[in-house]
Amino acid sequence: LAESTVRPSRYRDDEVKYERYQLRRELDQHRFLALGKVHTPVNYWNDEFHHGRVLFPSIGRPAAFSGFIPIHDLGVRFGGENIGPLDLRFDLMVGSGSEAAESNRPFRDGVRSFTAYVSAQPSDGLMIGAGLYRERLRLGRTGVLVQDFADHASHHGAVGSMSAMGAMSTHVSHTDGGHVHGPGAHLMAAPPLAPRTLGYDLATISVLWENASWSLHGEGTASRLVDGNDFTQYLVVGRRLGETTVYGLADSVSRHSQAD
Repeated sequence: LAESTVRPSRYRDDEVKYERYQLRRELDQHRFLALGKVHTPVNYWNDEFHHGRVLFPSIGRPAAFSGFIPIHDLGVRFGGENIGPLDLRFDLMVGSGSEAAESNRPFRDGVRSFTAYVSAQPSDGLMIGAGLYRERLRLGRTGVLVQDFADHASHHGAVGSMSAMGAMSTHVSHTDGGHVHGPGAHLMAAPPLAPRTLGYDLATISVLWENASWSLHGEGTASRLVDGNDFTQYLVVGRRLGETTVYGLADSVSRHSQAD
């Protein structure tokens, strides 16, 4: 599988961008092994829906993708699907981290991310899933996060120029009076003796339900970085009207620092 996009230079620096490329080996009828750049399998939306806006179930992507969910990773993925009476699905992935995925430099700093996801269908029309993601974010000598993909989220319809982890980007052209906004803004003032890496932790939960007339798709995330915790929730409701489905999206983001 290979997927790339082309955009004029006035929209982004790299006119040709390699979104995904992978080799996949089917080990048996339920399990597979894949190598390459993939949509990080940490929740249902990111792994199930193509990132083309016209294929979203809602007009835009939920706010969780504006700086909390790592959109891509580059590494080795082992997964399974349609296992047993509950139609179990699982994914395990070790990767280069979101920075390496956007710069297409696999394992430049070794294994930096780990992803796990599992889901089941306990009844017809109902799916429940949960995921975990852990990444060691690289710091420069001044303690500022080193990120190479500041334009990634604008390409994917996120807020400003924040990418999947771009809220922590050092790309300062998207600031307001020298102040960087977003959940990682405080890292710009990190002291010179800051540690060389920081841990980013993310937990997700996904619930899908549908019948002949309605569909509900809700997901929540909880993430932690340095001195704060972030929470996102969204719910997509679909109502089928003949051959047409009308969707609505409810979305929220909240942040809580340790000082609160």
